[in-house]
Amino acid sequence: MPRTVITPSDVAKMQQDTVVDDTTLRLKADEIKELKTDIPKPDEYLSRLIKYIPTEIIALFVFIHPLLPTNDPDIQLYNWVLFFFCVIVTPFYLYRLQKVIKATQLTISTLACVIWVFAIGGPFAYWGWYKNHQFVAAVLPALYTFVIPIFQAEV
Repeated sequence: MPRTVITPSDVAKMQQDTVVDDTTLRLKADEIKELKTDIPKPDEYLSRLIKYIPTEIIALFVFIHPLLPTNDPDIQLYNWVLFFFCVIVTPFYLYRLQKVIKATQLTISTLACVIWVFAIGGPFAYWGWYKNHQFVAAVLPALYTFVIPIFQAEV
């Protein structure tokens, strides 16, 4: 499944691109139907949800984070480095390896990475505010994950 979100305007553009000029090329009715079936349908809520969450990057963080040496005095620095690495690599990973070209989708996915790391704790776990408000860390990713598929990544 391609990772780029497909919107109704994307489908309309694909349909427009498959219109064949009668004077240039004559196709049989069956061949025209076959062309039109290659055009995907717009992504629905669940498909957008799956495509917006950078699960590979979050999995990377979840795998590496427990390996950090907790008794090291520089543990907060290690957490921040891991956090910024994951945030910075997210749009590049999605663009280069998953072929996501829409800036809106790259932004939504990068913000999702930030929110999920916030929920896990990472470097934020050392803040006094975070320790006293962990319910925010539990609720925020749930709300964000619920809301983001409502948006269509047009550009």
